[in-house]
Amino acid sequence: MPAPANLHTTAPSNAPYDHHARAHPLHFACHAQALRVICHLMKSVPLFSLLQIRVRADAGAALLIVLLAVSFSRTGATGAALGAALGVGILICLLVHELGHAIAVRSLGFGGSTITLSMFGGVCSWHANPTPAQRIVVAVAGPAATALCAGACFVLARAVMPSYAGAILTQLTQLNLLWLAFNLLPVLPLDGGTIVHSLLLMRLPEPRASLVGHGISFLFATGAAVAAWYYKASSMAVVMLALLAWRSIQYFQHARRSSSPPEELPP
Repeated sequence: MPAPANLHTTAPSNAPYDHHARAHPLHFACHAQALRVICHLMKSVPLFSLLQIRVRADAGAALLIVLLAVSFSRTGATGAALGAALGVGILICLLVHELGHAIAVRSLGFGGSTITLSMFGGVCSWHANPTPAQRIVVAVAGPAATALCAGACFVLARAVMPSYAGAILTQLTQLNLLWLAFNLLPVLPLDGGTIVHSLLLMRLPEPRASLVGHGISFLFATGAAVAAWYYKASSMAVVMLALLAWRSIQYFQHARRSSSPPEELPP
């Protein structure tokens, strides 16, 4: 994966393309860069490989399971086991989402990709220079996989209720639906933001497309953060949306400077 500080305005054709982070040189990668830093500090280990898709996980993935087990352990050993099972289920759902991206990458002829799972999500990276249309295909594939995963969890939960497994599957259904809605917000670098930005690239030249895309991203992230705070949503969601809004305005300003005509030199 690219180094955490890799923010070059141009990328070589053989550079690893990170769907969440490298849709365009000006494309902000808050979520993906945070994952890169974590993966850089906590070395990931290979889990398995299938159809040229390599799946890895870092210590954060294991930490997620441990934290949930400890959180649920107030009700005893059974609660700890349920918490650990929920953590494993969350990682499986994240893997399904990233597999959607990876399968789309392979179907477009870009070859293999690498999925890295952590406690904060997943990253799918590959070597390619995708067109805007191809970025849209890859971006849509992730939420589509999440929707299928939510449906499967719902059906299985109905089949095994009432039981501990049914309760976990119900939680996973709700988490998948929440993640689906959140991920489709037109906020970069979420999949919804990637779709909007790619559509803009089809109509507008750069850096104007990034200027408009990050402006939309800032407005929606700010509005969502205010709404989440007003309705007393999770503090984690408020902080994440606020960070996305802050980074969006930073990249908006960067795109605006790039679109400004150069100053005339004195005679």
